[in-house]
This record gives sequence, structure tokens and C-alpha cells, in this order.
Amino acid sequence: MKNFGAFKGLLLLVLSFVVFTIVSIIGVVYSFFKHALKLQLKKLWYSFGDRFTKLALLYDQKGNIQLGDILNDVYVKKDVPEELNGIRLRYGHQDDTISDMTGRLALAGFLSKEGIAFKEDINRIFKWLMKQEDHCIESVSEENRKRILNKK
Repeated sequence: MKNFGAFKGLLLLVLSFVVFTIVSIIGVVYSFFKHALKLQLKKLWYSFGDRFTKLALLYDQKGNIQLGDILNDVYVKKDVPEELNGIRLRYGHQDDTISDMTGRLALAGFLSKEGIAFKEDINRIFKWLMKQEDHCIESVSEENRKRILNKK
């Protein structure tokens, strides 16, 4: 992806937000009427549940990008390598969620005291919401777990 200057980047951000808002409204209304007119209310319910889950993941990734610097400064120990066995160990990448990165850093032993408390807060929320014991660790793929723990 091409890197633009600050002005063009900000302009693209605003434009994408406006287009996203308009298109999202159209998409939600269309899906609602498509399923409601067919009286497929159960399908409508699960369709929106799936959509909301995907949007939550998207916002998690967005938060990881927007808060990358502060998350790295507060929750990661000082002098931690950028990567370990080819696995990213920094918040801020568009392909990572906050939970996944927190789990990676926990496995590697690179969370600060504040980072450990943050991980526990995330886990408390997901234990209540999804009955997961350790959401952050469970968010890390099996392949990445092995590579971080040098078991590949």
C-alpha cells in the first residue's frame, strides 16, 4: 500500500469514513428487508450476529493500528525485539488484533506490569462474554504459539 503524506492520508481517512457510513447504512437496510420480506427472521438474526462479530474484529484491528504507539510504550517491556522467530511482537500492525498481540507478548514474557494487568482485564471480559479462560493466549494461532515458544 502506498504511503501518502499527512494531508492526503487524512483526506483519505475522512473520505473512507464518509463512504463507509453511507454504504453501511445501505447494506444494513438491504439485508434487513431481504430477509424480513422472506420471513427468514432466524436467518436475519444470525446474519446480523455474524456481521456484528466481523465488525468487532475490524474495530479491534483498527484500535490496534490507532493505539499502537501507546500500547507499545505502556504494555511492552523496554528493549523487546520487534520479532521473535519471525513473529511480530509490536502493536500497530493492521493484520493483528489487540488480544492476539497481547497473547504473543505474554507467551514471550515481554508484557510490562501494566501489560499483564491489561491482559487480565481483557481475559475477564471474554470469560464473561465467551466463557474463555485465557482469551489472549487463545487468540494466538497454534503455529505462532509454537514459534514463540521455540517448539517449531
